[in-house]
Amino acid sequence: MKTKLIKFLVNLVFLCSVSIMAGDYKSWQILQEQFKENPDIVLHIDLENANDIKIDGALPCTGRWTEKKGMNFDGKASYINCGNTGKLNFDNNFSVELWVYIPKNAPGNSFLLSKAPCNIWNKKWAPGYQLFLRQGHLGAVLLCTGGRPISINMPYDIRDDSWHHLALVFERGKALKLYDNSVLAAELNITEDWKNFWGPVKNNNDLILGADYNDGTLKSFFKGTIDELILYKSALTPSDIEGHYKEGKPLEKADSTGINRQTCNPPTVNIIAADGIDKKDIILENSFIKLVIAPYCGGRVKSFCDKTNGKELTQWTEHDIFSGLAFETVPEILKLLPYTFTIEKNNDSVNAVLSYSVPNGNFKGLEINKVISLNSTDSFFKVNLSIKNNSSEPRYFSVAVKQCIRLGQNENTGNWHDYFTWPTSGGLEISMDEYNSVSGYKKIQDIREGWAAISSSPSGEAVVGLFDKTQVEKGYSWFSGKRRNDIEWHYKPVELAKTESWQTSYRIGAVNYTNIVINASDKVVTGLFLLNLKEKTSSDLTITPLSVFDTAYLKVQNGMTRSTMKFKGFPGKSIRFNCIWNWEKSLKADLQLTENCRQDFTLNNITINRKNIIPENELKQKNFPMTENFFPFGGYIVQWFGFPNEKHRIERIYNEYKSSYFNTVTADIDTNVASVFEKLSVYKLRIIPRLEMVRSDGRDHEAREELLQGKTLLEKNISKRRKINLAKLKKTIEQYNDYILGYDISDEPGSSQLANVINAQNAFYSHLDKNHPAFPVLSGHAIAYAGYVPVFYRDRYPITVNYYQGSNPWVIAKDVKLSVEKTQAPVWFMLQGFSGASHYLLPNEAEMRLMLYSVIANGGKGIMFHGLRAGLPWLRYIYPGTLIDSWGMQSPAWHCVVETAKNFTPIGHLLTQTSVVTFPGQKNQNFSIQSSAIHYGETIFDVSHLTSNKAKSKNLQWLQSHGFISYKTQGSLRKKEEVFYDGDALTAGVLKKIDSKGVFLVIQNQDIQKNQTGTLEINNQQKFKLWDLYSLSEAGKYNNNKIKLQLNLLPGDGRIFYWGPAGETNELINNIYANIYDVELTLLNIKTTQAKINNIDIKQVLELIETSAQVRKNNINHKACGILKEAEKLLSKVISSTEYFNGAIQGLEKIHENICEADSLLTKNVTTVLDVENMIVKKWGTNLENALKPEFQTVIDELIKLASEYATLSEAVYYEGKAKDVLADIKVLSEKSEKIKNIIAELIRNSHTSPIVH
Repeated sequence: MKTKLIKFLVNLVFLCSVSIMAGDYKSWQILQEQFKENPDIVLHIDLENANDIKIDGALPCTGRWTEKKGMNFDGKASYINCGNTGKLNFDNNFSVELWVYIPKNAPGNSFLLSKAPCNIWNKKWAPGYQLFLRQGHLGAVLLCTGGRPISINMPYDIRDDSWHHLALVFERGKALKLYDNSVLAAELNITEDWKNFWGPVKNNNDLILGADYNDGTLKSFFKGTIDELILYKSALTPSDIEGHYKEGKPLEKADSTGINRQTCNPPTVNIIAADGIDKKDIILENSFIKLVIAPYCGGRVKSFCDKTNGKELTQWTEHDIFSGLAFETVPEILKLLPYTFTIEKNNDSVNAVLSYSVPNGNFKGLEINKVISLNSTDSFFKVNLSIKNNSSEPRYFSVAVKQCIRLGQNENTGNWHDYFTWPTSGGLEISMDEYNSVSGYKKIQDIREGWAAISSSPSGEAVVGLFDKTQVEKGYSWFSGKRRNDIEWHYKPVELAKTESWQTSYRIGAVNYTNIVINASDKVVTGLFLLNLKEKTSSDLTITPLSVFDTAYLKVQNGMTRSTMKFKGFPGKSIRFNCIWNWEKSLKADLQLTENCRQDFTLNNITINRKNIIPENELKQKNFPMTENFFPFGGYIVQWFGFPNEKHRIERIYNEYKSSYFNTVTADIDTNVASVFEKLSVYKLRIIPRLEMVRSDGRDHEAREELLQGKTLLEKNISKRRKINLAKLKKTIEQYNDYILGYDISDEPGSSQLANVINAQNAFYSHLDKNHPAFPVLSGHAIAYAGYVPVFYRDRYPITVNYYQGSNPWVIAKDVKLSVEKTQAPVWFMLQGFSGASHYLLPNEAEMRLMLYSVIANGGKGIMFHGLRAGLPWLRYIYPGTLIDSWGMQSPAWHCVVETAKNFTPIGHLLTQTSVVTFPGQKNQNFSIQSSAIHYGETIFDVSHLTSNKAKSKNLQWLQSHGFISYKTQGSLRKKEEVFYDGDALTAGVLKKIDSKGVFLVIQNQDIQKNQTGTLEINNQQKFKLWDLYSLSEAGKYNNNKIKLQLNLLPGDGRIFYWGPAGETNELINNIYANIYDVELTLLNIKTTQAKINNIDIKQVLELIETSAQVRKNNINHKACGILKEAEKLLSKVISSTEYFNGAIQGLEKIHENICEADSLLTKNVTTVLDVENMIVKKWGTNLENALKPEFQTVIDELIKLASEYATLSEAVYYEGKAKDVLADIKVLSEKSEKIKNIIAELIRNSHTSPIVH
């Protein structure tokens, strides 16, 4: 190929002495004359004369100045062939300089210059050199004879519609460098082991501009303008390159980032009406972000919008305390409280000044001031928080700040994928929220720097929090599946003396175009982009300015490669910096913003935390016969609630529960491990020990800790937290193995705690007890646990006030059905036995019956009650109403529970081996029920949008929140009509007995207001028998292969029948009699023990019991029950004839009756008795010391003393055999109890307040 080369005169140039400060055409012409004297220039093409070179398709165009020509390349087929001479091959150092204009729409991959027989990265490696664009990044590759290729890339995309002065410098044995506009943008240091492979850079190929000459074919054409090209046989110095750039640059030049300085609009403020009475939102806005503040709801930021892309960066639910940004918490305050506010404005910033003073409680006198500031030049907002103690006493508190964020939803799949980043002392910790994993907390204790971030893989968005590290104690990341994610940091505990103040500040910034944040300040956020976590590689760093600033430099050392990028700061304009990084190497970065502001960071240890991946469930394939063949019916015992000074409290509770036909108790285990186990054998009760291993999410911050596994987990939560000796516990478990049903290890954990719950279950199985399962008590998040728990034990409390959810006992049936469908484990339900706690009402008789039978009819395999034996409301315990309180006062619904338990517990175990038969619309080939239709609905009043009326009595507020009286409010209420039930009044649940032909029929009256009658009709082709399992007799009329049964049920009531073959039915009835015998024998043995220790002759009674036992051994169970009943009658006769013992019993019963009546009077008239306003500041569970009148205080003190004396006398009779000794004291105390009750009643009447019945 013959070509003509343009020959230029050369001249040595020292550009540093040139006085011209800005390039123009005339100064460039002077420069050309100086070039002619430079002996190192081997090729200089200025493209002024297009006739001297071979051009194919490239067209002349305007160059850097209007007077100067350049050559335009179309990116399709145009190129320039500069020929080949020996001067274009190099034995030693060389340099390449060229001026190029690259449009934004230029192809990402193309060649500016190539002198090689083929693409050097082709398998046919051959010596040569090339300059190219790869994904818009300028790169160079070089191959010496006998060597191997080396390459270098600029870290950023240079396609920006502007002129670039590019220089490639090769220093043999030292380095390969790329310059952009005189800035060293990339550098590769050459190691010793490469030097010996480097011969000449020599080949016989032409030098091509604008394309790659690859095996005789031109490819990868460049789109843009090339103005000038110079090749040197020496290595240019940085000052040479800077001088050439200054003399040759055009007057109008955008920098290499493509970021132009823009005018920042002053921030604005706007106050708008929010949804509700007297509510205002504050809107702060600048050119980059917009935030909406809710001063009426804890001063939180309810909306945070990145205006550069229109994306919302927070998640807000007004009445969820876990939502919004800039959400500070202090125990008991700063949650949903209303702040007052003022606005401050100047030209460059705007401040929302919020304040709140705590009026009462443990934090009375604290003044909280919160200032949210927004500047015109920032894409973050700043919060200054100060707390001053205006009280006369010291105040102790801890502050936490939460940011609730939802970023990473994939628009195509709907899945979520967020990353949480914390700099720790061990390196950078990245936790992952994967859409297919369980959510959870990750605790960070060793925070290295004052920032944390959440960033998103699908959206490239991130939110960064910047805080004062010296004040912060720990942090948390929260993974929450598809609901929300958040980061939070917790400040060190604060103690403020009188008039002292505590203050801090933090910033929240919006970031775009990143995958994972790795470094942050209030100026710049650095991230990793296109991260591959499996292969641990990253393609790019991203630089996102949070504030406007002038020229900055980012320098990165990545192994042997060193790269530099020059940029300007403008929020919303993220810059990508290419640095393919293997995590095995160290990545060092130096970010210089100004002379006095720089950030240095090193990436050499990144931890990927997958804590939220569900662990292996060791219990999945295990069988636990105790839970599979036993139907628990029972409730909690609360050891610390009861009569003052009781010595036999647990035994009394066991007696009370067994006498109520319960078969199971749940009890907390404390340091006296054996205390709750010792009397189980006497009362034939099963126990669910409560050893809380995973605390519910919102209870305290330590609940968010990442739990350990195995024995370490047990030691932390049992040995250290509960002070229980593990070895002693294990020994007790072995001793009482036959009475343990399972272990309650968590109270209402959210779905976030699934992994932790599984770890705890595994730890119990592996290190404590392989015979009984551990499981949580679940609430609304229960379904997430389906398939992971050995017992699906959940609660539901549906009897509430109408401004909450209304009274909907029918929802129990729905919940039980859903639970049975979702899990193969036994389904146990915990029902509501309490009122209060903000909005719960005490179930009435009909509601209680309906809930009980709904569990049974729909396949439940266990029933427990929450809130039984709660402390007395006038002693300020949490539940103002309970089915039976700690002094024994009973509600009407309690009697329904006892009646159902007596009928059901002998049957319950038979239902454990049944499955639900679908019975849609009460239509079945065998069964039908004829009854009337009913409809139940309720108008729900939504008061969530209303604020507290300042004129409203604080007493009223307290009473409403604790369920004593109905909710009353002023202003309009939103109404919502809810249909709870619409269908037949009488329904049937059909339960098929496994390996049997028969079925259980659970007939329910769904009407909770009146009795319902109807007819059950059975197609009896099989000639089966229908038995009433309560009366244990045949039921119905048989006629023409049909059975008809007339039904009449109380409101909400139910009844259980069995329909099956005669032989099967007879065996089942005999089994039920056996269970009845066992329960009644236990109760009779308790009474005989009490009689014996009081020296009563019960020999004949014992003989009858022995006779019944012999009959029971022969499996004639109905007869055994009859004999046992005779023994019970005889014992009652003997006791009634023993004057001192019968008198003691009757006297104690009268005392207890009076105590319960007094208890009831105080409870129903609590506003007459209590100083409610000050009641809430007292510690729960301590004796009342704030009665409204001294006379009330006096009589209450007397009542408490009376209760203590009653407990002492009761124990003397029933557990110590001293009935004869204390009979006189009992008579005196009986008279005293009557007197105290009457005084309370008289005081209430004289207070002119009608009893308040809830």
